[in-house]
Amino acid sequence: MVEMDAHCTNVRRRRVSRWLVVLGSLAVVLGLVGLTPLQGLALQAILLGPDSLVTPPSVHAGALVRDGHRLMVPVEPGLVRERLSFPSPALSGRPEQYDLYLPPGYDTPANRPRRYPVLYLLHGAPGQPGDWIHGMHVQVLEDQGVASGALPPLIIVMPDGNGGVWRDSQYVNTVGGFRAEDLIAHDVVRYIDAHYRTIADRQARAVAGISEGGYGAMNLGLKHVAEFGTIVSISGYFTERPVGTRWGAHGG
Repeated sequence: MVEMDAHCTNVRRRRVSRWLVVLGSLAVVLGLVGLTPLQGLALQAILLGPDSLVTPPSVHAGALVRDGHRLMVPVEPGLVRERLSFPSPALSGRPEQYDLYLPPGYDTPANRPRRYPVLYLLHGAPGQPGDWIHGMHVQVLEDQGVASGALPPLIIVMPDGNGGVWRDSQYVNTVGGFRAEDLIAHDVVRYIDAHYRTIADRQARAVAGISEGGYGAMNLGLKHVAEFGTIVSISGYFTERPVGTRWGAHGG
């Protein structure tokens, strides 16, 4: 009788364990397809790791060595805006997402006449605009760079270049489909120049990217020299093999 009770207990435990696995898997799937509020956090954790879910601590002061002396300088935070969108002419008016960083003091009355250079950051695949904010923490690096004088105040634009987290455009125009090159090199640049206080000149624009975005930055920067004066490729590559219908007359 004791053995029978132990056997039944073990069976129940196995059933409970299986149901927990099923329910956990279902929760993950629902999060990925957008049926729960955790979708964004789930994607972020998958793409960047669980550490990305922890907000970096605010930095109010930074150390600066000048003439052999260690000085503490105040760090003023810029403004981060996520999940903005604009209608893209290249995509027949479809809303396209971008994230934005505005430098410290951008909104202050004293700086209203001031215009700023722009850095365009292209994410990899799979990826999304927020990778730069939650993975690389570019806003923290820029805040500290401005405070120390190592970096000029910049507007940083992080567009979606793939048309979705799991897609891979290579930042080229797809024949009959997603026109990533026209989106980034024309639509995004023109929209940002029209809606923010930019220096609308190639010498004041830089395009940079990581992995697929590094390839995209190099390809777009070299093809669109009237738009971009500086190119940075981080862990990028320089040859893209033709795949399917992606490789068209405008492909890189």
